[in-house]
Amino acid sequence: MDENNLPRQPVDEELREDLLREWGIPDDMVPYAHWAYYTWTLPQIPPQIDLPAGWNPSNDPTLDRVLAALATRAGLDIWASAPMDLSWFEPQAEQISSLWCRGDTRAFQSLKTIEKMTGLQSLMLPRASDVLELSDLPRLRHVFVVHKNHLSVVHAPRLTSLSLTLSTVPAHFQLTPQVKEVAFHTRSVNLAAIGDLSNLREIFIEGAAHVDLSPLADAGHLEKIKFLRVREVTGAAALKNCSRLREVDLIYTTAIDDTDSLLGLELERFHGEGRAFDESFADTAGRKNGWWLVLMPNRPRTTSTAADFSVHITDDDRAEVSLRDFGWLADRAGMDDDDLTSEDIEVLCQHELRRTHPDWLENDILTFDSEGDQFNVIAPNSAIAEELIAAMNRLFANKSRLRRALREARA
Repeated sequence: MDENNLPRQPVDEELREDLLREWGIPDDMVPYAHWAYYTWTLPQIPPQIDLPAGWNPSNDPTLDRVLAALATRAGLDIWASAPMDLSWFEPQAEQISSLWCRGDTRAFQSLKTIEKMTGLQSLMLPRASDVLELSDLPRLRHVFVVHKNHLSVVHAPRLTSLSLTLSTVPAHFQLTPQVKEVAFHTRSVNLAAIGDLSNLREIFIEGAAHVDLSPLADAGHLEKIKFLRVREVTGAAALKNCSRLREVDLIYTTAIDDTDSLLGLELERFHGEGRAFDESFADTAGRKNGWWLVLMPNRPRTTSTAADFSVHITDDDRAEVSLRDFGWLADRAGMDDDDLTSEDIEVLCQHELRRTHPDWLENDILTFDSEGDQFNVIAPNSAIAEELIAAMNRLFANKSRLRRALREARA
């Protein structure tokens, strides 16, 4: 099968199995294989082998069978809950096309093996302090970094997509010109200090207290901006120099220094949500060409489409998910605000995760830490925090299922 023309994830199970066999996955490994996708910017890559929580070489599938599948240039999607020694896969290290390290990332051992995986196209690194030299991985295009000791990967020669989940961006960090898509999940990022922005196409920032957009005046190829829970945005006037800019999302933003500059942009899509926007901005936005959506917190709660969760990156680089305002959720549940408690939401969360992500509960990767009138849960990283929020909002979107789950939770 042509690696440059991979099929989309087939819905039909029989077709999926046929395509995996056509790729070369052995018959006895087809049940453990899938076509790999990820959210935001990562395109499809060769099929991956799923290794479930607790897997070791003597489990089913055995190591010999896993290595035979990896010989076809398949990747690995590993959910670790027990020691996971990457040296087990060293016989096929050069053939592995992707490595996603998830679950208890502290369980991963022999991380130096990653340096030998010269066929990697996609890499999700674990949160481990081992110093790695990854700048020589010749085919690597997409990487997720959650520890500062792995930042050598930024200099991989073909890297185009980078996601960083760190409490702050280190002072020595520099983007290289070939990076086209970057995501920062961090409390602090200075765009003026992160290197060459000239070829940047997409930028995503989550959780920062303040972002100055002025340096983006030099990002002549920028097409998409998405900010999530960025409290304050300044320098918006710089975006008028971004002639290719098509999409801007500013979600849960409290303050913007120059909203008039945003209204001066000709965009295909704009989504603004938060106290930074007022009725005047919304009215003008509604008359512009393209798709412009503006939501403000003083609108009736029935106009909201999701609970207003917040995410805070902790000092140890974990992600704390919080919900303070229960009003919208209480309305969905047909209750008075005072009748819904943080304990109710914890039980609802666990109820939903038993259905969607039972391994998270079995492996204790989440820490529930609600107090008083605030729901809190701590996830090992920002990606899992966002998956958690998405799962909860899918439950909240269905009133009948939400109310049934709440009745069951209180029974």
